[in-house]
Amino acid sequence: MSHNNNIADKRSVILEKLDELIVLSYRGLKNKIEENAKVGDFIKMFEMRMKLTPSNEERTKFWRMLDDVRKEALPVVQQKIKNESLAKTNKKIRS
Repeated sequence: MSHNNNIADKRSVILEKLDELIVLSYRGLKNKIEENAKVGDFIKMFEMRMKLTPSNEERTKFWRMLDDVRKEALPVVQQKIKNESLAKTNKKIRS
């Protein structure tokens, strides 16, 4: 039983570090999202996190974190889309 607890503890530490990496990467990505964000790389981190998530409690924690990130990113993405649309409209007007 101790061996199983040790494995669970190690997995928990790994998940915690991966969560930190995801948040740090997101913050860096958020700063560059208007330039040339590689969202696919970010999604791969989430997929890896899901593969390592062992329990419902951990999954709930992960999805809560993902929802927080989504709520934080949404205004940035919406502004980027708005800016791109405005740029296209301005380009058409000038042509």
